[in-house]
Amino acid sequence: MELTLFTQKTAFHLLKYFIHWAETDPEQPKLTETHARWMFSLLTRISDFVSSDDMNLLRNFVRACISLLGALVQKRVSSGGPEEYEKPCFAETSASSISEQSCWIIISIAIGVWAQWDLWDDVQTTLRGISIQPSPDLGMPVEPSIKLDDPVGCPADA
Repeated sequence: MELTLFTQKTAFHLLKYFIHWAETDPEQPKLTETHARWMFSLLTRISDFVSSDDMNLLRNFVRACISLLGALVQKRVSSGGPEEYEKPCFAETSASSISEQSCWIIISIAIGVWAQWDLWDDVQTTLRGISIQPSPDLGMPVEPSIKLDDPVGCPADA
């Protein structure tokens, strides 16, 4: 089936499934890069002006992606020693898992196209809540290089 045959109604209906899958267990995401491409493609089928009910669904979709992004960043920074803090924000992930980069793209597009600027506050709140303490089994103190006031959640410049 061609994507151009999808209506806005169908796109919103399918986005509901992605919201459910993203919220089911953000610590162990079941979404893949293929899902991310589908999410992006579905967003292209939504017009610039949507009803309040559809906007609510779109905002819930963005919030689910923000939660997923927070879980991915938390997993990256808590998975090891100092070298994990220095990894690029968009380090490659396994093909079986959605990447931070895909989440950022989807979040940015949805917020920008539909002018939901207040959702950036949700991004900032989520990333500020990330614990940057290393696993206790490392046996060494770590000086984290992530600034908690950095809304992007990327390692600070040296």
